[in-house]
Amino acid sequence: MTYPLQIPERDELLSKAESVCPTLERDADQSEAERTLAMTSVETLSDAGLMSMCLPRSLGGVEADPITQTVVFVVLSEATGAGGVVLSDWCYCSWYGRWHDWRGCIAGSI
Repeated sequence: MTYPLQIPERDELLSKAESVCPTLERDADQSEAERTLAMTSVETLSDAGLMSMCLPRSLGGVEADPITQTVVFVVLSEATGAGGVVLSDWCYCSWYGRWHDWRGCIAGSI
């Protein structure tokens, strides 16, 4: 099914979301115990390119449409709620642009 704002990368993003689910599931207990998404899960989301899905194309993202974003969040949330919430929060904040590299945020470079 297609819709007016659907981006060409939709199927690729959904495939990437499904591919990271085993890591999110494996890290679920650790994420729950630490009350934060396990770093290996964060790295997996980043390596899959999902943390830049909401960035504008001009900043290196794919400018995912809202429906694609929501479906990706649901796929991740089915693996572990933290995965979907963290990515949705990240996307919400990604309009700041300079935050698109989470490693810089953690290192305190912003």
